[in-house]
Amino acid sequence: MSFINSEGKVETWEFQDGTFTDVSGWKQQVQRTEIMKLKQEDLLLEEANNTNAKFISDWGWQKGNRDYTTGAFKEGPYFVSDIVNVEGESFDFQTDENADFVCCYSTDNGTSFRNSQWLDNYHIAGYTHVFIILADSKNHYTGPSNTDVYTTTQKKYFKNATKEDLDNCIKDLSGKVSLFDGRIRGLEVDAYGGNKDISIPFPFNPCLFAQNGSDLTSDAYPDAYATDYLDLTVYDRFVVNGACILSFPYGVFYDADRKIIKTISPGGQSVVRQYPELVLERSEYPDNARYVRFHSYSKVDGKPIEYSCIGNKIVEGYETRFARLENNFGNITSYSIFKEIH
Repeated sequence: MSFINSEGKVETWEFQDGTFTDVSGWKQQVQRTEIMKLKQEDLLLEEANNTNAKFISDWGWQKGNRDYTTGAFKEGPYFVSDIVNVEGESFDFQTDENADFVCCYSTDNGTSFRNSQWLDNYHIAGYTHVFIILADSKNHYTGPSNTDVYTTTQKKYFKNATKEDLDNCIKDLSGKVSLFDGRIRGLEVDAYGGNKDISIPFPFNPCLFAQNGSDLTSDAYPDAYATDYLDLTVYDRFVVNGACILSFPYGVFYDADRKIIKTISPGGQSVVRQYPELVLERSEYPDNARYVRFHSYSKVDGKPIEYSCIGNKIVEGYETRFARLENNFGNITSYSIFKEIH
């Protein structure tokens, strides 16, 4: 559902579950325009043919002076920057009202320089290298050795990056937006209930499954790990990656009494190999199955591998959990004890 809010902006809300008139059952969707606005503000896009403006913070300021024509450092009363490579770039340099500067620029890779007049702002373009000499605006002398005035006046110094830099920044920002959205979604599930992907551990070692699904716990299998019994009533999906003896099962279904009713095997030779990713949906659970366990080796041919089990778990919200705790407390507490407490 979309509508215009009081600020004249479009808001889109998606119904999740519960009562249609309950506000907690709706989730606001982030608009694409808002994401693009966030990207542009974060990346400080400037007038530079879709290139990204990068703030250069380290000028290498030191007290002294430089030769106007060669750039050689020498003793002096001013604050001078390093010689900076700016070939192919365009930017503005500006000081505050208490200081001005002379910009010495080169077009031949820094072998010779020319200097501007003493200024308080300057547009730099078409040069290969520059260095800046900063001083008090009245007498061209720094006075006390305090660089705070000067190190805060570089905000308009931008270096144009490549289109690749911009694409990488957008990709990084998009990843951060997705991560943030995922965290918000996780908090919403914890609060109101829903489904949540969780990483399931493999605590049992050594342990793999025989061809009939029974446990093999011999020390002859030191790299074999298995999960605990996972309750199928609270998991809607599993995504499993790992390795096993291909002719042996890597998943076993059990009934409510934990008796084996079905196994999952990739099939193949009796060698340890990584198996194709298993995606197991609720619709694929066998009839009468109540639990499932998964197995994986942690090494193949002596080399460690990544193995994992991600379960899409049904999570109760805080209110439901709290209500159940209250009911349990009432059931296990006698009237006399309850009366004494109150």
